[in-house]
Amino acid sequence: MRVGVVRGGEVFVEDAADPQAPSSCQVLINVEAVSLQWRDLAVMRATRALEGLGYIPCSDMCGVVAEVGAGVSRVRVGQRVVAMFCPAWLHGEEISPATYRDGVPGQPKYQGVLTEKVLVDAEALVRVPDHLTPEQASCVPCASVTAWRALMTQGHLQAGQVVVVQGTGGVATAALQLAVAAGARVIVTSSQDSKLERARAMGAWATINYTTHPQWGRIARDLAADTEGVHQVVDVGGAITFCESMAAIRAGGLISLVGILSGTSTKVNLFKLIQTRARVHGIVVGNRDDLEQVMQFYKEHHMSPVLDAVYPLSDSPAAFKSLADAQHFGKVVISLANPAVACHIQKLAGSLPSMTRTSKTTVDSRFLRHAPGLVLKASKDGLGVFIYALTESLSMTLIWWA
Repeated sequence: MRVGVVRGGEVFVEDAADPQAPSSCQVLINVEAVSLQWRDLAVMRATRALEGLGYIPCSDMCGVVAEVGAGVSRVRVGQRVVAMFCPAWLHGEEISPATYRDGVPGQPKYQGVLTEKVLVDAEALVRVPDHLTPEQASCVPCASVTAWRALMTQGHLQAGQVVVVQGTGGVATAALQLAVAAGARVIVTSSQDSKLERARAMGAWATINYTTHPQWGRIARDLAADTEGVHQVVDVGGAITFCESMAAIRAGGLISLVGILSGTSTKVNLFKLIQTRARVHGIVVGNRDDLEQVMQFYKEHHMSPVLDAVYPLSDSPAAFKSLADAQHFGKVVISLANPAVACHIQKLAGSLPSMTRTSKTTVDSRFLRHAPGLVLKASKDGLGVFIYALTESLSMTLIWWA
């Protein structure tokens, strides 16, 4: 089989022996798609100096059950499933730091899922709704679950409430989708007006360019003047953004700290925190209950995660570079079933009444009235054209070949 391997801070695609047959309570998965997380880059950078140590990266995948071990009743052969981000966290509120540090795939201590076949504990698997593609489903275990746990499990989001979502990455676009579907008013921040335009097309109530308006917290609070501030903030930035989150939050509101993209340390006005009685909750993805609940929500609302680009396994280095460049809108995914996916998308695109060629920087916003769908990078032996079209009769899927 083919696997992705990180060695010395670089990604390589190599041949490896197939896994052994599943033991008791294990399941063998034919992996179809793997989504990339910021954590994957962090682990890669942290292990860069370990030249001789190679490991399989990534934690989030979707695949088909190929074989089950003795005693497995949770899934059956042929079913499409995703695996949990932290396989040991099935239920409950707390997870120990050691479990999070050592119990998540995609690191030297725990081999990841960027491989054509992988053994997974059956209890860590959750069925995928039929309307989701493998590429879309692979984005749910980390990004969508994080957004769900912040907004719903901890935040108990209600229709009409105001939410600030920072950025347009995987967690942010998931939070935007979930909050809009729940009837909330969503304010999105970004440094790029083009991304803010796409966010508005997805249902954002208001948008703020934080480069133009670095003190965006007060603007968000003014926008939510009827509720005396925003009810929730999904904070992915950390150090630089936290004080602005505090400026935006209403009395008794919730700041879910889900990322530290701008750093880990900042000065906090503790009196302001006491005065607003705001809650600050650290979010470390979520448990299996959260994963099952967000999957059900996607099914009921016929929603799908936002994909920025899909690369074949052979282009894994380019996929990681795309994530590191931080220009994506939604998720970056590696498809391990690329030829089949390419044929499916080609057929789907060919069924459209019309197509519009465009570039990534000149996307016509008319095609973005609803959630963006799939971007697929053609393999070397696949197609080599750019196609951009909205399949209004086919689940509002946006297709763009790169």
